[in-house]
Amino acid sequence: MKTAKGFTLIELLVVIAIIGLLLAVIMPSLNIALERSREIVCENNIRQFGIGMNLYCNDHDGEFADAEDWLLLDLVRCGTTPADFDCKWHDASVIPNGLIVSYLSSDDVRVCPAFKRIAIRNSSCAKGVSFHNPAIPIEPQFNYTQNPFLGRLGCLRASQYAQKITHVKSPSTVFAYGEENPYPLPANKRPLYGNFTVTASSSSPVNDCLLYMLNPATAASEIASRGNGNKHHVPPAFIDCLGSFHRAKDAEGYLGYSKAVFVDGHIQNVMPEESLIYAWPF
Repeated sequence: MKTAKGFTLIELLVVIAIIGLLLAVIMPSLNIALERSREIVCENNIRQFGIGMNLYCNDHDGEFADAEDWLLLDLVRCGTTPADFDCKWHDASVIPNGLIVSYLSSDDVRVCPAFKRIAIRNSSCAKGVSFHNPAIPIEPQFNYTQNPFLGRLGCLRASQYAQKITHVKSPSTVFAYGEENPYPLPANKRPLYGNFTVTASSSSPVNDCLLYMLNPATAASEIASRGNGNKHHVPPAFIDCLGSFHRAKDAEGYLGYSKAVFVDGHIQNVMPEESLIYAWPF
């Protein structure tokens, strides 16, 4: 009677080595595929915001929703402390009730999975900045933001910007909605793009869905002072900016870009440095 022969230790080690080699080859491709699938979801989400904007404008004589209440009617920044609004984006008890919400296809489109993945570990709130309320778990509920120069600007408005679609000079070069960055961008973290930085003040950037790249009260005069109104002549530091987390070349999410839907409906990748370039409607 023959005794059944098992695998030798060397044979097992060879099999394990082959499996390890296959995994090493396959895993990068799987990671790329997962990242691309999250990106596609984000593109579909922000496309719904573009559709919602147009539906709202059609119902309101071409007027844009107000920049401070498109998502939350009670998101009032003036006269409040940062803690009153800076944790709403990850507060599951906050129910969006803004002007655009009823025009969205579903609640699921309000947060990008790529944003959720990075914000949970790298956002200003996740890192415990002073304005974060530790009693509120970090469960991202929304991350999209309206162009602040479209519509009225609530209590921070010093002058009026593009209130209607017809006021936008070039709909194909002005974004309607984008993804706000939830953390500062130090200048030395984006060396490929020059000496660019996003300031880490007591209240920004924090994904509060109020994308104030420049002080809204002085933005028009500041842009005009930098080359006859040329929006490309902007300061190297912003208060807020569009996201840097899509296809980032680093683990922190500093070296990527944002998805944005433009007034004409097309979707485009936008670098944080280009936030003002594609926001200014005139």
